[in-house]
Amino acid sequence: MDPATGKETRFQGSSAEDSEPQFSPDGRQVVFRSKRTGVYELYLCEPDGSGTRQITSLGGDLGSAVWSPDGEWIAFDGTVDASQRTRFTNILVIPSRGGKVRRVTPDDAEYTVPAWSADGRFLYCLRGSAGQVVKTPVAGGHPVEVFEDEMFDLRESPPGRFLYARRMQGDGIWERKAGGSPGALLPGTEHALYRTWDVRGGSLFFLEEGQAGHFAELNLASGRIRKFPGTPPRRVLHGPRNLTASPAGDSILYTSEDLALGDIYLMRVLAGRP
Repeated sequence: MDPATGKETRFQGSSAEDSEPQFSPDGRQVVFRSKRTGVYELYLCEPDGSGTRQITSLGGDLGSAVWSPDGEWIAFDGTVDASQRTRFTNILVIPSRGGKVRRVTPDDAEYTVPAWSADGRFLYCLRGSAGQVVKTPVAGGHPVEVFEDEMFDLRESPPGRFLYARRMQGDGIWERKAGGSPGALLPGTEHALYRTWDVRGGSLFFLEEGQAGHFAELNLASGRIRKFPGTPPRRVLHGPRNLTASPAGDSILYTSEDLALGDIYLMRVLAGRP
């Protein structure tokens, strides 16, 4: 979607789910996940959607891929293949040019939804069913607790001063100092759609809930909100992380549910057994 005109064009698509796009820091590539092979894997493509190439072959569930600030690595949550079997979902990293997947977390609990620190040395993520926010060194080491309360889809601002996140209990996008202040709800984001927002530079881009909801940009310095022209999207895919803005803010990618299919099966019971 072009924020200047509201014009939309098809970017990626297949007969399965393609979701969770994210622009690279330099805007020259997009990472996304797709189930086009039958299981979720990560893919890269050019900013116009061309040149698609698969970079993982783990044969399992994965998602929430995010670029490192220098664009050299991609972190995601998932399970590794049979040769590196793990008990839990972990935070994994792979070179953005492709290569061997490396596990960052210790496989002692569920670790999900990674986010890079602004200096690229740490990864924030959620640990366990309670959604405790921890910070783990990318080079190796044990995660340490950062916040007791759950902050979902966390982002750290480029200077590393503020954190932005959606709380599981409550509406809108919250801002808090990286040092650990309680934080506050950003005015104007109360109706931001779940997992459909992104922070780029000094702006927060989001989609409002409801049939009349528009894409909007919140200037984090001034607090001003600009709504983009165009017809509000109707079939936004709910569940996965769902919006990314280009570094220049001149392009927005989101996932639209074009078609939903279900199958009907016939089961016959023979001799008391299915």
